[in-house]
Amino acid sequence: MVLVANTNEFNKLKKELGLNYSQLAQKIGVSRTQLWRVLNQQCVPGEQFITGFKIAFPNCEFEKFFLLQTLQQSDTQSTA
Repeated sequence: MVLVANTNEFNKLKKELGLNYSQLAQKIGVSRTQLWRVLNQQCVPGEQFITGFKIAFPNCEFEKFFLLQTLQQSDTQSTA
């Protein structure tokens, strides 16, 4: 299982606060590129991202913004 960002909730939050992606990234304490990667599931949110989010938005429900996703093993992988 991996933790992924709920893009819809991040977009709602961004809109409610009137922030652009650069401003949201700055508030969380990550680069705009890192925010983009997390929101587009190019990478998982790391410790700095999660900590920054919790500090910036202490009243937001963590479970709404971050979801556990199950990974499926590829059929082509060998299990030796």
